[in-house]
Amino acid sequence: MLADGGIMAQSFHEEVTCPICLDYFNYPMSLGCGHTFCFHCIVHWASGTERSCFSCPECRRISHRRDVWPNKQLGILAELVKQHSPILVQTLSMEDDIHRITDDLTLDPDTAHPFLDVSKDRRSVKCGDVLRDVPKHPGRFDEAHLVLASKSFSSGTHYWEVEVAGKTGWILGVCKESLSRKGNIRLSPKCGYWTIFLERGNQFQAGASPEISLSLGTSPCRVGVFLDVENGSISFYNVTGKLHIYSFTRVTFSEPVRPVFGPGGPDGGGNVAPLTICPLVPRSR
Repeated sequence: MLADGGIMAQSFHEEVTCPICLDYFNYPMSLGCGHTFCFHCIVHWASGTERSCFSCPECRRISHRRDVWPNKQLGILAELVKQHSPILVQTLSMEDDIHRITDDLTLDPDTAHPFLDVSKDRRSVKCGDVLRDVPKHPGRFDEAHLVLASKSFSSGTHYWEVEVAGKTGWILGVCKESLSRKGNIRLSPKCGYWTIFLERGNQFQAGASPEISLSLGTSPCRVGVFLDVENGSISFYNVTGKLHIYSFTRVTFSEPVRPVFGPGGPDGGGNVAPLTICPLVPRSR
């Protein structure tokens, strides 16, 4: 029986595999029924009829040729999984008693906005309702309710997980280390931020340009973040649901980046739960 990580790794491969050729999607095309196939696979399937409609190879529902549309996001995901398949399998297919986390992160209190309360062990952060009396620091956010991790990354692959259960708002991702943390912050790759975030309890967004609404179904309790500096990608996963959320690809990380965290505002008492970085658990001997 597969461990949870093995199930997650298998689900990624199934999500990016064409049901016809059983290989990674190549120019994936989605039908009106929601099923997706490689462009050449569905063209070959539909070529058996001269009519303007054909049945789906999966569910047999009738689809019209005009209802076929390119699924660019799935194509990017397929390319990402294909590139990182050995790393994903190694990272996500570990036994239950071996933790998937590869980086033991803590928060840097000197970067935290004065409204934010960082725990003593520096693994949790939540937003208070009063400004804390904190030392002035050039690296502290003074408007955006954000805090950075103590570590920065300039090479290699890195993976960490964050507990987000019970929250109606949060921000997770990475940002360039050299960015000014003063004034208004725009969460955009053009501004050096690669993030996803939750607003108003059920509105998930990717901080792309422009922002992209994400359909997650149920809210994750734990989010995994996978960063590959050399290959220029950062991916987010619903650890509890074992699903891919979103990926930024073809990113040029021209300088070190640091994980960024935003616990969101109190939301009238509905968002008081902290964001908590999951600790690294050593391998069992």
